Amino acid sequence: MPTMTLTKPADDDHLALFLSFVELVADRFGLADDTAHRLKLVVEEAAANVVRHAYASGGAGDLTLVADVDDAAVVVTLEDEGRPFAPEDAPPPDLGSG
Repeated sequence: MPTMTLTKPADDDHLALFLSFVELVADRFGLADDTAHRLKLVVEEAAANVVRHAYASGGAGDLTLVADVDDAAVVVTLEDEGRPFAPEDAPPPDLGSG
């Protein structure tokens, strides 16, 4: 399974670079446009969450994207050393707005 990796500081300045990495993966491995678009949306959301929440207390750290591709699947893993998400500590969602 071919693997591609990118590690950069987890900050707003590098979000566009993480998305460019996903575009490169999609192009290199010939993903269909709709698959590439959905993959980019998922990675954008996850990477933004790492930047805004995992290191929100002022700490700095890296975010690593690892893309594994084979004939059946594309798997992009995000790795960081930031504060983990604790769903039990999160406020309930506001489902009434919108």
